[in-house]
Amino acid sequence: VLVSLVESEDKSGSPILEIKIEDDGIGIDMKKVKLKSMTGNGIKNMRSRVEIHNGDFKLISKLGAGTRIVITLPLS
Repeated sequence: VLVSLVESEDKSGSPILEIKIEDDGIGIDMKKVKLKSMTGNGIKNMRSRVEIHNGDFKLISKLGAGTRIVITLPLS
């Protein structure tokens, strides 16, 4: 698992924090995520908490090729 934290600026120059979490595991079946039929609430809860803070949540995954979660949060 690789975790990175980068402080930078968005397109308008406002400060942001970008958090990336990546692995090379088995991946996530994105069809199940899109249909919201996954068991448990982990992804849904992460997305909800990020959105409460006016952030952006991206989940990129492919079965057999790992998963990447990118969270962008405003710092202002």
